[in-house]
Amino acid sequence: MTVTYARARRLLTVPRPDPYLTALPKSRSAPVPDPDPSPASPHSGPTRPPPESIPTRGPPPVDIAELKQKSVAELHALAEELSITNYSGLRKQDLIFRIEQALLDQETVIRG
Repeated sequence: MTVTYARARRLLTVPRPDPYLTALPKSRSAPVPDPDPSPASPHSGPTRPPPESIPTRGPPPVDIAELKQKSVAELHALAEELSITNYSGLRKQDLIFRIEQALLDQETVIRG
């Protein structure tokens, strides 16, 4: 899949749905009664687990500013890790773009 720079920017700005909100009922006009209300729990509904207990999906997010701060040699090493071909003659900006494309293909979150 070829991703243009403009499309990559749009993909980065699209808000991702919160997985905890998808468990809520579609209609928020009438609350769903709790079949077994517990006096110990004043709130009915899903609770969020602590952030450290949320399983991570895929590789960790990458910050564009960090890529821009890296040297060309470090970017070449990263390009080799990502199996990018023909990266040796690219300018730094083009190399960063190709790395971003490869990361998006792997469904890595890119921040920045």
